[in-house]
Amino acid sequence: MTIMRISRLLTIMLAAAASLTAYGQSIRISEAGVTYVHSSANTGDMTFNGSVLNVEGRQYLLAPQTSMTVTADGVDDNTVCVTYNGTQAEVVVAGNIARYLTVNANGADVSILAAPELQQSVEYTLRGTSADGSFYMDGEYAATVILDNLTLTNADSAAINIQDGKLITINLVGQSTIADAQGMANNACLYVNGHAKFTGAGTLNVTGNAKHGITGDEHLIIEGGTINVNAVGDGLHVSEYFKQTGGSLTINAQGDGVDIGFKGVNKGTKDQYADNGFAFLEGGTMDVTTTGEATRGVKADSTILVAGITATVRTTGNACYDATKNDISSAAAIKTGGAFFMTSGTLTLSSTGSGGKGINATDNVTLAGGKLDVVTTGAVYVYGAEDSKPHGVKTDADINISGGTILVAASGDSGSAFKTDYYFTISGGTVMAVGGKASKPTSATQKYYTYTGVSVTPGQTLSYNGVSATMPDNYSVASGKVLVSSPTM
Repeated sequence: MTIMRISRLLTIMLAAAASLTAYGQSIRISEAGVTYVHSSANTGDMTFNGSVLNVEGRQYLLAPQTSMTVTADGVDDNTVCVTYNGTQAEVVVAGNIARYLTVNANGADVSILAAPELQQSVEYTLRGTSADGSFYMDGEYAATVILDNLTLTNADSAAINIQDGKLITINLVGQSTIADAQGMANNACLYVNGHAKFTGAGTLNVTGNAKHGITGDEHLIIEGGTINVNAVGDGLHVSEYFKQTGGSLTINAQGDGVDIGFKGVNKGTKDQYADNGFAFLEGGTMDVTTTGEATRGVKADSTILVAGITATVRTTGNACYDATKNDISSAAAIKTGGAFFMTSGTLTLSSTGSGGKGINATDNVTLAGGKLDVVTTGAVYVYGAEDSKPHGVKTDADINISGGTILVAASGDSGSAFKTDYYFTISGGTVMAVGGKASKPTSATQKYYTYTGVSVTPGQTLSYNGVSATMPDNYSVASGKVLVSSPTM
């Protein structure tokens, strides 16, 4: 760099220092496509050594591509703003955290690495539009990512890849749309290695063309916002637990809708992580459709608890034979590797493929409140000497009904409304169950009645012993078996 260039930059630096002190302004230093904004409240003494300027602990090389300006416009501390504009991205970093961040803006691909010494939350705002861009972030402290009317597509990897490993709050503002590309190796369009929490009143549209829509490597929580996901894999793929307490979630997936796995090495022991493999459906709305073979609308490796959500879940895929497990795998609106509990809320479940189930559990199914509607309409799936029947509610343990309003209509092709080889008890609730096969409690403290040879047509209202229910529009059975029970019998 020439002596004249250094002299001019020094003059700017000195003028900037005087201006900052006198008028409380900010100095903007731009290098390598990134702008750092230092406020007068934070700068203190700016030192110069050779061709290096030190401001708030960050060193700037006074090179031809470095520019400095004084401005009345500042930025909030602990913030980073990324604005996408076609093939480029503008990154603005608050000066108080500049020394901790390594920022690289290569066209519209932005990566930010936070040093371990940064032990405070940073707020990252992503906005603007790019048809070939991305955002990558890594660090060791909790952060907030604001998606503010962002439109972002990545042609070769995830649109947003957060490797922080801590609590990442994703705040939705306005309407944002992100997508990845077909045929790529990335796990998801939006990937969070950490605890992801969605908040805000905005909308996020996610298209997972490579695999999953959204992956959370630890727990994932939805508290607010409207999230719409289309994916060739799973809509949401979560490794620890999933909780929805608010907001609106809509998923169309060729894989599972919401897939909650078990995180840890000793599957089944729930070590290392609380609520490992659990799903908590506590509020908001959910609408899930899966179309692939043997896919599940909501799948959890451990337990599913329903307490307040309004959810519609449907599967359309057929069962299939899984050669790796030497067993038939069937679709299910709800699939749990543990227990299923419902205390409140509304669930509307549908499975139309061969061998499909409404609820398929490994441990006890407990229905204690809320409104549950289940319909299965597929045929029996047969593979050699084995088969999978289209049952409404099936478990390898007990079924206990103590409350709620329940309608289960299971396929006339050998489907049972309630299927278990163990105990089936009714002690409360209003129940109407119809199927091709009979369902009968092993014990009951509340009266119940059963009927056979019932012809049911789509949309027909059945009434028995003071219990009435309107059949789903896609359901019929020529000679059905009916079970009814209520507290008023």
